[in-house]
Amino acid sequence: MKKSHQIFFVAFLWILIITHQTNASEKLLFLDYTQNESILSLKEFFAHEANLIVVVPPEPLPPQEEITKPVSLEKLASLANLFFVAYEKDSLLFVELIDLHFRQEILSMVRKKEEGKTMEATLKEKMRKILALEPEIKIIFPRETNGQFLLLAIDPQGKREVLLTSFLFGPAEGLTMSPDGQFLAFVANQGHKKAIYLFAMQERAFQCLSPWEWSDASPSFSERDRKIVFVSERNTKRGFFTMNLDGSNQRLLFEKENPVDAPSFSRDGQRFIYCELTGGKWQLKIKNLLSQTEETLDFPGNVFQPTFMFNGQNIVFVGEINGMYDLYLYSVFERNITRLTVDNFPKAHPAPSPDGRWITFRGQKEGNNWDIFVLDLYKRNLIYRLTSSLAQEGDPVFTPYPIY
Repeated sequence: MKKSHQIFFVAFLWILIITHQTNASEKLLFLDYTQNESILSLKEFFAHEANLIVVVPPEPLPPQEEITKPVSLEKLASLANLFFVAYEKDSLLFVELIDLHFRQEILSMVRKKEEGKTMEATLKEKMRKILALEPEIKIIFPRETNGQFLLLAIDPQGKREVLLTSFLFGPAEGLTMSPDGQFLAFVANQGHKKAIYLFAMQERAFQCLSPWEWSDASPSFSERDRKIVFVSERNTKRGFFTMNLDGSNQRLLFEKENPVDAPSFSRDGQRFIYCELTGGKWQLKIKNLLSQTEETLDFPGNVFQPTFMFNGQNIVFVGEINGMYDLYLYSVFERNITRLTVDNFPKAHPAPSPDGRWITFRGQKEGNNWDIFVLDLYKRNLIYRLTSSLAQEGDPVFTPYPIY
């Protein structure tokens, strides 16, 4: 077999395994209370097309009028992740899809009984989008609630949350996704110490990359050489360091006398940006790695958490002027700044989507509670609020591949 054919076969096999494992891990409880089992064919759809494990209903069946009440859903949560139910009332046919983990209704539809067959096609189309059988991107973010730390995924429209995993080693900060979508790097904050962790998306496994005798922060991926760049202060050397994806070969990239933060490479590896505290002000530095020249962005306030858009031509950042926080976009080639938001509430950690349409960030719109927001650049910079829980949501990031 030629080498090119071997590479193609391995890539195809990897995608096949990812797709199968992602969906097959979820269980679905299917209950049909209709007289003629008019939507029974959807059971085959869930099992074969959606690759869900269809769970056998409990015996005896719960009463129809009790099935969607909180007490019943709590009992069913031990059987499956998702719950699909169909029932009739008067002359109407009802169907519901419920996320049992979050006790959240994902889909609800009502039709006349005689429209049951035509209803199936509509349901399947909607299910393909909800279950990510059609390509879509997701936002991953951490949440702290009652001392528990969770890692979740949500779509840009805020329709459904999916729990990826839970962890015990402290709040997660500064999430960043590898360009191939396989790894998530973040900082575990334990107060006086910070450490960088790597989360493997496929295996759902964590690995600590930092030696705890130092405090490491602000990880970011370099696509060109598949390394992680981060901020640290070690043996009187303060600045930027690099390491391999397994934490090995940690080396100083270059030193700085002042505090620094938020390093980021452009995807082509030609530019490197970061923030530096100079004269009591956080400034954006743009370093051209080809010419080894560096410029400072002329911005009237503080610049926080800059990152490259996927085209490598624009930089999005949080700008603070007189206590007012908004998102800004800087064009590297045209050298102009565009203000993207005008609401002034505190914002942090903007992260662009792979297609350039969305920018997700966390914001503090009221009180001390941080939630996840998304900015739609295609719709006149409309802002959507994706979470509104009393829990604390952390720094979000986009992933280019489906999560469900």
